[in-house]
Amino acid sequence: MILTNEDVKIITSHSSPVLKVFHISFNKPYHFMSLSDNGEIIEWILDLNTKNIREIEKCNLQRPSDEILSINKHELRKLKKGEYIKITSVIQFDNFITVGYDDGLILVYQIEKQNLDVKKPVIPAHDKIEEEDDEEIEHKKKDNNNNKDKNKTNKKNKKDEEDIPLSPIKNKTDEEIMNELSLSIDYYNTFSLYYILLGHSQQIRCLYYVPNKKVLVTSSDNCTIKIYDMTNGFSLYHFNLDCVVNKITLVEKKNTQNLILLSEDPYKLIIDITKEPFSFNHYSFKYNNSSQLEKINNGYYLLGPRIVYLFDNNFEYKASFTNLDQVNYTLLKVYKDNVILFDNENFLQITKFQSLVPKKQEQDPKNKKGSTKNTKGKKDDNNEEQMEQTDQFSIKTELKVKVGNDVISDCYIYEQFGFCSCQDNNLYMINLQEKQDLKNERTQMMIEDEISLQMMKNLSNTKTKKKGKAKDGKKKKK
Repeated sequence: MILTNEDVKIITSHSSPVLKVFHISFNKPYHFMSLSDNGEIIEWILDLNTKNIREIEKCNLQRPSDEILSINKHELRKLKKGEYIKITSVIQFDNFITVGYDDGLILVYQIEKQNLDVKKPVIPAHDKIEEEDDEEIEHKKKDNNNNKDKNKTNKKNKKDEEDIPLSPIKNKTDEEIMNELSLSIDYYNTFSLYYILLGHSQQIRCLYYVPNKKVLVTSSDNCTIKIYDMTNGFSLYHFNLDCVVNKITLVEKKNTQNLILLSEDPYKLIIDITKEPFSFNHYSFKYNNSSQLEKINNGYYLLGPRIVYLFDNNFEYKASFTNLDQVNYTLLKVYKDNVILFDNENFLQITKFQSLVPKKQEQDPKNKKGSTKNTKGKKDDNNEEQMEQTDQFSIKTELKVKVGNDVISDCYIYEQFGFCSCQDNNLYMINLQEKQDLKNERTQMMIEDEISLQMMKNLSNTKTKKKGKAKDGKKKKK
């Protein structure tokens, strides 16, 4: 089932491609901000009733001047007309936002809450007030007298209405009242530069923050890994590699903490950060044709162009899911029990994983030799082979939704809503719960259709059997 763009809503637009959406958790529950690659930030609140947003503030992240960067020995790049230094990686932790640029610069901004002033300054429409004529003064006096008469009549009507009890919130539900309270806002956020992290000279590929160690791990196109202490902004470790790391995650066991670093090379790099000094090792890793690493409750998903790998919490391989539609995947997200995939044709796909049973394992019930029953304690070789093949699955698309006119760079899921950041400068919103309900209705209809078809087949079989018995009875009588 394919849905069109009508099922997806544009909630805001930026001046450049949108990179990411953040939920500002220390404020209102539906208070978000979106960031584009030129540093433009739009803060907004989602209205649950109208499914529209209320824009609060629009600002730009300020980069340090070239003089400050040159003093700190950062290589400056000459820009052409209309060109700007793009943000390539971004991460949020606590009340900080860290962005990495394509020139190797990393900046840390602190989010600070500011209260709005109740009384705003009134700007006069004209600097000079023209002198009034006598006729205009008389007209104003007449208007004032008329207004006084109207006020008297209004006061009488108000006295009559005082006896009637008013209940403005009587017809409103609790959800509507909570929604109105969440939309009322008396503050805005400022983003002040906190740290300037130097050391990379090329595009920043990945940023990863370890909360309990309070360290930031960064990678860039110059094949370097740096670890910064976020309590003071100093560089702790510097690793020179032979490859570009584009995925970083943390694997925690009982007494150890390991950083897993993946690249396009067939190696898995591990940094043990349990104790200082941190140690560095590398191991062979054949699942290197991947573009995204997503953490889930039971482990990790590793996304490839036409395949999805599943790893456990220790980052050990468990299963693989292959795409039979020959479509390249670009993004993976998890919503409840569903895996949501985005492809290169800008489709959001709600998928289901099905097991792949090889043709060799299909058994004929009439063939007793090939049966999988295990009698007299004998081991069945066919059954063992089938158990070994159960780690291979296929990806079945149950629902497809067209999102945007360009590549989806990220999708932030909050409750039942998915906010899709697109390269066409727009931010799209989709209600995933509605789409999931639609998918469930569709699967239920398919099950009912299969049951009805099976019943029709059974009826036709019984009719043919009765006809055959009747013919046999006539032949015996003859």
